[in-house]
Formats: sequence, C-alpha cells, structure tokens
Amino acid sequence: MLSKLVIKNFKSIGEKGIDLELKPLTILVGPNGAGKSSVLESLALLAANVGTGEFRLNGELVHFNAYEEIAHKHHIGQWMVWEIGLSGNVGVRYEHRPDSGEEKETVLMEGKESLQFSLEGHRLEGKRLFVSLPGKDLKVQVGNSLVRLDGRKYNSATTLQGLADAGRRSRRMNLPVEPNAVQEKPYPELDAAAKALERLGTYLQEQLFLLSALRGEVAAQSTTGQIPRWCGLRGEGLLTLLAMVQGSSVQEYEDKWGKIQFWANEFGLLKLKAGLRGANVLAADFLDRDLKTTVNLAFAGQGSRQILSVITQLFWARPGSLIMIEEPEISLHPEAQVKLGEMFADAIHEGKQIMATTHSHFLLLALSRAVEKGLKVDDIAVYHVTKGKEGTEAKPVPLNKRGYPLGWPPSYEKVERDVALNWAKGLAKE
Repeated sequence: MLSKLVIKNFKSIGEKGIDLELKPLTILVGPNGAGKSSVLESLALLAANVGTGEFRLNGELVHFNAYEEIAHKHHIGQWMVWEIGLSGNVGVRYEHRPDSGEEKETVLMEGKESLQFSLEGHRLEGKRLFVSLPGKDLKVQVGNSLVRLDGRKYNSATTLQGLADAGRRSRRMNLPVEPNAVQEKPYPELDAAAKALERLGTYLQEQLFLLSALRGEVAAQSTTGQIPRWCGLRGEGLLTLLAMVQGSSVQEYEDKWGKIQFWANEFGLLKLKAGLRGANVLAADFLDRDLKTTVNLAFAGQGSRQILSVITQLFWARPGSLIMIEEPEISLHPEAQVKLGEMFADAIHEGKQIMATTHSHFLLLALSRAVEKGLKVDDIAVYHVTKGKEGTEAKPVPLNKRGYPLGWPPSYEKVERDVALNWAKGLAKE
C-alpha cells in the first residue's frame, strides 16, 4: 500500500508541491481545475516510467503529447519530482528534468537516502550513468548510455561492481565500466535498496489502476481471446472481465463474481449477466427493477454504465492494489452516491486501496457509512484541493470519530451558504 505521495512541478502543482499522507481510502475534493485529477495522473505517469530508461509521456494509464503539457507553467527546465512511500518505511524519489533528459532515482530507507541512480548530462550531448550510495559518500560511473539501468534486476548485487555487471547483463549493453567502479568491499545496502526498487516497479506496473471520467464504453465487443489486465481507462475491458468471471468455475473468480453481482444489484443492475451474444460478440444485460424487463447494458444510462466499471475493478483487483477513480459519483442519483462509502469499505476490507476525486458532498457524508461498516476513521484521509498563485495546494479535512468532516470544505461551504441564503430570501418574498 502507498503511504505517502509528494509531487512537485507537475501540471498545476508547483515547486512548493503537495505532500499527502495516503490511507486505505483517500478522497480529494475541491473546485474544478484545482488539480485533483493531476494527482492521479502523476502516479499514472510515474508508473509509465519507473525502470524504463527513457522518460515516456505515454503509458497504459496516461497519454500526453509534449513535455509542455505536464511541466508546471510549461517550464521544462524545472525538476519534476515524485516521492512515494510504501508500507514498511521504504520510499523512492524519482526526479526528471524535461529539457535535458536528466533523471535521478533515489531509494529511501527509514527516510534516509540509501541508493541513487543518476543519469547526468544532456540528451543532445550524451548522458552518463552513475550509481551512488549517499550514506557511504560513494559515486561510481557505470558507463555511457542513454538507457538507465533497471533497478529491478539487481536483487543479487552485493557490491558496486556486481551492480554494474548485473546491469550490463540484464540490458546486454556491453558498456565499459570505469576503472573506479571496481569495489572489493561488499555493500549489503545494495540488496535492500534493489529489492525496494523491485517492489516499487512491480507495484506500479501491476497493481496501480486508473478509471477515468470517460469510462462507460460498454457497447457490444468482439471477443479477442485475450484477458485484459483491468477494466481500462474508458471501460474497454469491462465486458471481457465480466464474461470471464461469470463463466469460471475457479473459486476465486466465483467469489469475485458474487461481489460484483451484489454491488451491481445495490446500484440498480439486477441479475447482471455477461457473455457471448451470437458467434463472437460480448455483451451484458440486467433486469430493470421497475419494468421487470431485460436491458442491454449498452443502452443503460451513463450512471449505470460507469459505476459498473468501478464495481468490477474494485472487486476484480487483487489485494494490495491501488484503484484511482475520477469522480465515482458521475451521473448517480444522491441515493446511489451514499452507497459508495459502504462499497469502498467492502473493497478495503479485502485489502484494496482507493484514491478518488469527487465533487459530491453526499460521498463525504457517506464516509460515516463506511465507518459503520467497520472501516476505521484512521483509514480515511480527505484533502481539500485548491489552486492559488503558487499552484495546487492540498489541506487535510479532519473527521470525527463517526467519519463526519469536522468543518465543511471551504469551497463547498461558500457555495452552499450562498444557495441557502438565496433560497431563504425567495421564501421570504413568497
């Protein structure tokens, strides 16, 4: 599980940065354009780049066209910084400077710098790769290459020379090792740091998911024979996952299908079914609660289509996964919005971690329902995200012992007060 997230110089987030303590359930609230979605996108971009060797603007979870799109105020000469903490007092700081292509990747153990890879120089003039142990005041040039060594390959390295050798073998670079890279003294710190990088890389690439606000594409799809890793940014893998878990006799999948059906029913999608409709076309349908008529999911309302992607991803993902959701309340009636807290609590009890952006004050109030379902208040973090002259800021919103916010988010309070006053004036005139 992620326990900490620091971001600097990414989109609306400036040099001052934001520093979030993440919990099993983290909720980001605030005005449009404040930077809530940027927090989710920053993690998605980090997942696309850890261990790749060349900074990429596109990945499975995120797509950008130019550095200027992601650099704060379009200034590509600034260091973009991500720092994430994993449970167990292990962290990684990843830094990238878009104009030169320089990178730094630092492993943090107990809050202290333990191992660093740095790619120094300029993309047009050539860059040099260094490995250093900050605590030992050692810095070694490994070779000349545009490809950064992959930290996930170094589990057995116990010396700096071994680290360099492992990197060359894993990448088949045939890079010359500088003479001063030879170290006879073993450095056990390398093993612990390398394992931390491996753990981070695996986590970001296999257990991080993002459901965008554009999800809900559930038109009938042709079968491909491939099992998708997740529902997809837009829900493009939803029907395949549903058909697979419904038709499986494997106990794990049966359990997942049971949870998906239960929560689909709670959100008005009764007797959900998915599978082949014809020779090789996948589709899903459900029973309309009022008309008692079968409805093809493709013709359901946006609220029903988008929430099914959320439900499926929450209970398809394995324990330890982080599911990031943009506005889970999209097109949901308030009666349905308040069910989100209970569903989140159910997924968290299975070991999932959730980070969501929202504009719904019903969802904030529904956090009390998550507490009623056994979620601890200490397992919930709420941040009010705003944007000022220095960029995006995030301030915690404390909760009482029942899960209700202690003080309403300021941006909510202002508009609700104004609306209430206008309503009261209107009644007085009547």
